[in-house]
Amino acid sequence: MLEENQKSKYLKFSNGVSKKLKKLKDSFEEMYKREMSKENNVLRGMYSDENNFDSSIVKDLRRDNLAEEFIYAYCKTGILLSRKDINEVSECVAQEYAMYVEEYRENVYNAEINGEVNILVYVKLINEILEKTYIHIDVLLDSFFKKFIKIHLEGKQKFYNYEIRNKIDFCGFCSLKTIKNLNSISMLMNNDLVENIYVTSRSIFESYLYILTLNTNENFFEEKIKKSGRINISLLADKSNYIEDRELYDLFYRTSSQYVHVDILTARNYFSISNPFTEVDPLFISAVMGLTFAVLLLEQISLLKESEEQFRIDTDDWITIAKAELICCYKILELNHLTRNKVYTILKKRLLAASI
Repeated sequence: MLEENQKSKYLKFSNGVSKKLKKLKDSFEEMYKREMSKENNVLRGMYSDENNFDSSIVKDLRRDNLAEEFIYAYCKTGILLSRKDINEVSECVAQEYAMYVEEYRENVYNAEINGEVNILVYVKLINEILEKTYIHIDVLLDSFFKKFIKIHLEGKQKFYNYEIRNKIDFCGFCSLKTIKNLNSISMLMNNDLVENIYVTSRSIFESYLYILTLNTNENFFEEKIKKSGRINISLLADKSNYIEDRELYDLFYRTSSQYVHVDILTARNYFSISNPFTEVDPLFISAVMGLTFAVLLLEQISLLKESEEQFRIDTDDWITIAKAELICCYKILELNHLTRNKVYTILKKRLLAASI
């Protein structure tokens, strides 16, 4: 309802938009068997709150390579204007939109030229670094895990009737499980499912602790794995030679386990929408954590005395590089108090720890 002295303006939709709206209306009536009224909002995403923007629209705009300043203005105002649209809105709306376009240009483009860093520049930089690191390491991890399976199991296992007979067979199982977990993370990223990435990363962390224990406990395979005995993950973390593993169990594993269960403490995380310009993308953070556990897992597989020597040499050289890239990510995340998290420090320490 309009307040006193407010004005309204009716705009005529283009033929293309009109057809899409009609399609939405027809779909609504087909689904609910009733006519659509003005109260039935079919243009938004799953839900909306005080945020002006729809995160799925931001993702689509970035996929279409729209200049960031216009996406920034959209997030601030809730509208997206082209040169043609400028003449179809009030002068006040047009000025507000233009103000935010200029604000972004001044705070990012000019800051980059002058070598200055602010929150917009920082978030843009760290997102680019995390994304680049994720893409690079993810591809090579997939290659190394597949290489392990090919070298150690091809011609020695009946893959259609796989059996765990020895440590190499178990490592092959963990390798394929991790390949599929990493593929899952990639698909989850495409659908903005941060919480599920943490759940999947939790599984990789478990595999890492299993192989680590294989390397430190000669009886673990025969007494536990081969007998399919109940294995307590907390106990594996306690017995690890790395103190960081116990801390990761307490801070990462327990937290990510909350997403597996119906834990009301996680409700806020499920409903929250991160700001794409002032908050580091949680998708990249969660995915990089998953990669970290996969790198540590690969390292433990290569350290297994039953692993082929050349595989160990090739893998160790790359793991050193991957660790350095991941450590860089955590160091940058630690720089800003808004993104600082004790888990980053522990992961960085674990990556820096010498192989035992």
